[in-house]
Amino acid sequence: MFADGLYEHPKRDMDDALRTVAEVAVAHAGRPLDVLGKAVADARPSDGHDDMAVLALRAPGRPVKCGA
Repeated sequence: MFADGLYEHPKRDMDDALRTVAEVAVAHAGRPLDVLGKAVADARPSDGHDDMAVLALRAPGRPVKCGA
């Protein structure tokens, strides 16, 4: 979960920005949650003028498998 300050940018398409967030999250899905959260926050496509929040959690269940 994340706040809109992570992806909103006045000169960038919102769908492209959300795609960037999703791609980074998928690429780091198998990493520890603090690493995943930091990667998503660091790759933010926003312009940095709004508040940003990222909440990363892993629900119990089957293990996450990351493809190469």
